Amino acid sequence: MPALIDTLGTDSVLFAFWSAIAFMVGYTVLAKWWRSEVGWARVSLDFAIALALSPTMVHVITGMRVEESVAFAWYQIGAIALVGLVSLWNLAVVARLQLKGLRRRRGGDSANRDTGTEG
Repeated sequence: MPALIDTLGTDSVLFAFWSAIAFMVGYTVLAKWWRSEVGWARVSLDFAIALALSPTMVHVITGMRVEESVAFAWYQIGAIALVGLVSLWNLAVVARLQLKGLRRRRGGDSANRDTGTEG
């Protein structure tokens, strides 16, 4: 049973990794995400997720384990921390855009509107 769980765990990480890559490629083909803050936030999150999951890819390809390298361990810690930071940035982007939309619906001052972003 532990071998099955290990295999399923590895397979689910590989699925998530390749899904994040597929999203970035697909979004790049379908939209000019680099032209909007939301696009940058969205792609950055999937990039951070792929980075955080990449140690499993390295292990599958090379057999290297996090326990074998201090640098590899720090890479994994940093990549996972990046997911948290980008998630908080995504929250800030969404909150700012929601507040901007709320101000518009309430007839806020047009001089304070940022016309360079969507919202």
